Amino acid sequence: MASRANRRRTARKRSNSMNTKASASAQRRQIAMSQHVQHSVAPALFANNSSVFSRFAAVFSRVRAAQQKHQQEAPAQMEKQPEFVEPTVESALHKSCNGHRLISYDDLPAPWRATPLITSGYRFIPRERLAALLLSMFALHNEFLNIHTHVATFVWTCWNVYPTKDLGETIVFVAVLFCLAASVIGHLMSGCAHQGTMQMCGRIDYIGIVWLICACNASLVFYGYASYPSIAYPSLGVSLLMAVAGSTLPMMSWFNAHEYRRWRILFFMSLEVLAITPIAGIWLLFGLQGMKEFLSPFLRSILLSTLGIVFYSNHLPERFLDPSGKVARAFNSIGLGSHAIWHVLSVLSIVEWRNALAVVRYSFANRPVAA
Repeated sequence: MASRANRRRTARKRSNSMNTKASASAQRRQIAMSQHVQHSVAPALFANNSSVFSRFAAVFSRVRAAQQKHQQEAPAQMEKQPEFVEPTVESALHKSCNGHRLISYDDLPAPWRATPLITSGYRFIPRERLAALLLSMFALHNEFLNIHTHVATFVWTCWNVYPTKDLGETIVFVAVLFCLAASVIGHLMSGCAHQGTMQMCGRIDYIGIVWLICACNASLVFYGYASYPSIAYPSLGVSLLMAVAGSTLPMMSWFNAHEYRRWRILFFMSLEVLAITPIAGIWLLFGLQGMKEFLSPFLRSILLSTLGIVFYSNHLPERFLDPSGKVARAFNSIGLGSHAIWHVLSVLSIVEWRNALAVVRYSFANRPVAA
């Protein structure tokens, strides 16, 4: 019995020892597995992080390289981009096929640019082809009406109006013909490709305007002070000095430039305003009623002249037209614009002025001074 009990105790001890060993072995396996997992996962995570970092670094380096390449290529690309080149006489002649076709405003060299609102219909004919330049007055372009409104008036004046022995009427007659001829020359030669010739003819046009205005002022003096030669002749001398001064200013290089256009208009208007001086003198001599009688025949002429200046100074109607539209191109093809309208109104104003002179010539010949 004792031996049987001993065997049982021994078996239990062995079983407990085996269980203890098994549990210890299991713990060792768990520890080993956890260590294996730690050692195997950590390199994997580090490898993954290293891959992300390397990819990010590669992308960053490519972006940086692209930026540097763009910065290096940008100046070269800017140099390759075509820059605006100011038109020259040679390029304008090339565009116009040596004067055989019309060109646009943008094709003109700077000295030939007058009105940006007139964008097409320009002639550019070399001075060596003078015959073609003169014959261009019969072709359609943006100066056609500007030329022929004054050509027709010049011919009509020579055909129907005869200078008389009356000095005042003769002065106006000569000034009208000179102004019309100067205007035709100026507009015809505006299509000349020689800068000096073009500018000189433009200045002659301005001088013609000055002499006509001064002649009209002189006619007011001549007829208004017909009974007072001691006042009339010195005043006529002042009008002559105004004409000489007005002939000098257009010869200055800046006067014909587009940026001084308003100064040109102001200059011509100041000459017309100077006509107020003899009218004020008539008021002092003949009273308010006498001034009204003298001035009333000239009102229609003054109104037409003022209306023409309004059209010209405000670029009517081209200001309200689409420069690239059909209407603007049609107008430019014959020169139907503010300048041509100003010409027509100026011609009508001259006709009315002559009619007014016929009235005051007799009414103020021997008018007594107001009491």
